[in-house]
Amino acid sequence: MRLAAWFVQQVRSVRSSENCGAPSAHEIWSHLITNAWFKAVLQQRARRAAQRTGLGAAWADDVADDTILRLHKQMQADPTLSFDLARGEGCFSAWIGTILYRQALKASTKLNRQVPAATRSLDSCPAAEDSQASLPEGATPSADPAQTTPRSMTQAIRLAKRLNKFPNTKRAIAHRMAKGHSLKQIARDLEMSYKSVRKHAAEIRETLRNEFADDDC
Repeated sequence: MRLAAWFVQQVRSVRSSENCGAPSAHEIWSHLITNAWFKAVLQQRARRAAQRTGLGAAWADDVADDTILRLHKQMQADPTLSFDLARGEGCFSAWIGTILYRQALKASTKLNRQVPAATRSLDSCPAAEDSQASLPEGATPSADPAQTTPRSMTQAIRLAKRLNKFPNTKRAIAHRMAKGHSLKQIARDLEMSYKSVRKHAAEIRETLRNEFADDDC
């Protein structure tokens, strides 16, 4: 059964007062996020939102993950997502795409506030060959130089070179800090003590603060 037809059926079931076996919000949500078409639309909307808010396409996966969590929360309040049955299956694709894009924009905007501007620049501008190898894990420079200003390009290369000088542990911590992870979460992920992570984080901030003291990051 096509996803649109399936979803309409679930909406009717949820809204039917006589149906005691209506699917739960979690059941509908789980079915949606495992559907191949839905996942493709989610990634497309997440990428568009990441680019629109200035994060860059390299952050699309993070935006998509956040969007899924937001959708789950929204469906807990209303499993049908206020779908208008009168419009029928034909409007499903555009309707769900709009919902995903709105949630992706919210997720991307939140990430945009958490990620340091200097680190974000790595995701939106090309780097020289000698600096590309030094990009933090997960960062992917754009191949389109038309999207880059000379100033942001210079900042990106400087940051990449600076991060490359960090020992492996500090690079791993810096990458997670840039993604908005808490120090406690980083300590768990890297199996380090919180005190040690906090010390490294302070040193990373101080180093980058001095490095980019004259920039408008």
